[in-house]
Amino acid sequence: LKRVIALLKDRITSEVVFIILNVIKLILMLLLVNHFIACTWYFVGGLLGDSSDIVSWRTVYNMQPEQNDILYRYSTSLHWSLTQFTPASVDIQPQNVLERIFAIMVLIFGLVLFSSFISSITASMTQLRNMQDDKSKQFWLLRRFLRQQDVPPELGFKVLRYAEYATSSQTDAVAEKKITILSTLTDQLRNELKFVTHFRRLLAHPIFRDRKS
Repeated sequence: LKRVIALLKDRITSEVVFIILNVIKLILMLLLVNHFIACTWYFVGGLLGDSSDIVSWRTVYNMQPEQNDILYRYSTSLHWSLTQFTPASVDIQPQNVLERIFAIMVLIFGLVLFSSFISSITASMTQLRNMQDDKSKQFWLLRRFLRQQDVPPELGFKVLRYAEYATSSQTDAVAEKKITILSTLTDQLRNELKFVTHFRRLLAHPIFRDRKS
């Protein structure tokens, strides 16, 4: 699974798409964790529910199989699980010691996991916002420069429109000098990479193609 995810990431060239997919991945992971917690919470509610002296949350809130359909019981358990990770509330409470202990453990686990989830989401959204801010700042500086230099409105309009066209249609080519991690490669890998990225295009020229043949 890790290899499949890595291969999918390698095919993504847009940083914006990569950030959005990363946010979606975090949300899906949170839902998956809450799915298992919800199933465990429903299972815990049935461990001591058959005893006449001990009451479970499934008995109090009519969540037994013969009382409600499976979709409603699952959604209720999932709702309870999600409220342990967020400030939201739900009208379901533990009814015995075992359920109370499990709820406390989920709260502690949720405190750590949800804090990490929120920080990751915030970092991704900040990165996405900074990308948009950099572009907006460049256009703001360009407009300011045109005003300070008393550029005629007609020429200024052409410059701005072409700048918008150029930035929207550019391929976002990444310069090799910006990728500092390339310095960690071995000499052989670095030479192979340079050959592919620099000299392979020369082979398409008729002169070199004829020599090769």
